[in-house]
Amino acid sequence: AGKGEAKAIPTQMLLEFLAHAGSGSYKSLAHRGFSWSRLPQRSTADFFQIPPELPGIWINRVLPYGTGSDVLQRGDYLTKIGKWPLSHDGKIKHPEWGLSLFDLLFLDQLKVGDSLELELIRDGKALVLQTRVSAYEENGRTVPLKRVGHPPRYVIQGGFLFQELTLNYLSMWGANWRSRAPVRLRLFLEQNKTVLMDDNYKNVKGESASQNTESEQRVVLVTQVIPDEINIGYQKLSNAIVLRINGQEIRRLKDVGKAFLNPETEFHRIDFLPGSDRLSVILPVAGLNQSNQRIKNNFRIPKLKSY
Repeated sequence: AGKGEAKAIPTQMLLEFLAHAGSGSYKSLAHRGFSWSRLPQRSTADFFQIPPELPGIWINRVLPYGTGSDVLQRGDYLTKIGKWPLSHDGKIKHPEWGLSLFDLLFLDQLKVGDSLELELIRDGKALVLQTRVSAYEENGRTVPLKRVGHPPRYVIQGGFLFQELTLNYLSMWGANWRSRAPVRLRLFLEQNKTVLMDDNYKNVKGESASQNTESEQRVVLVTQVIPDEINIGYQKLSNAIVLRINGQEIRRLKDVGKAFLNPETEFHRIDFLPGSDRLSVILPVAGLNQSNQRIKNNFRIPKLKSY
């Protein structure tokens, strides 16, 4: 609750949760797989060939998870979810609650696994698309939400500690991490940015450079450098966002190990996002295995990677 506000959870959702709690069959909450807004201006409607008086909402981003993420595109104009027509401000006539935001449907009307029709305008054409109601997936995010009971995932190469940016990692800055953690890291959570945003969209109509480029993307960091003779000069490096290793794009932690298997020269090269302490570093290929073994022994590290 807040000043003049109150929040409520629909009874049906609570009853369903209680009925399945502890059974192992609960499939999590249904969730929309897109972000939306009102049409920004009349010229946008003209560009996307949307009839001027047709109620609906503009899809400005498709998530890598959630209901509709498999069939919707950026720039679609969504007019109906199932049997519920949408207004210009995203409202539907709920059978119990009256005029309400359509998000309420995912709380008490739509269940994970249900088939669902989406009616929309795409490139001036009316379409009816079939999808299934799907669940919220916290790990579908560029920065996964906090996970309890799971140890941090990591890879160590030449003393460089590679980890994925997660809410657990940001929480290391304490209760006030939203103001204390490095700004450039917080932005990935607050805006859910991807590292190579420019490559994800070619144009205003949302034609993607590659299908589902955002799916499973993570932000990979060198969080610190464990001291060893191989990394002298780099040991103060921290929280550097990794773009490429040996010319290979790094989109998730597992890419790190694969990239180190394919050096292009006698040196491994790591490239970082501009704004890091360094733009790139190099490690000799010949001495890397010996360095890894020294670090493992000197610092009593059981494994050099967590997977």
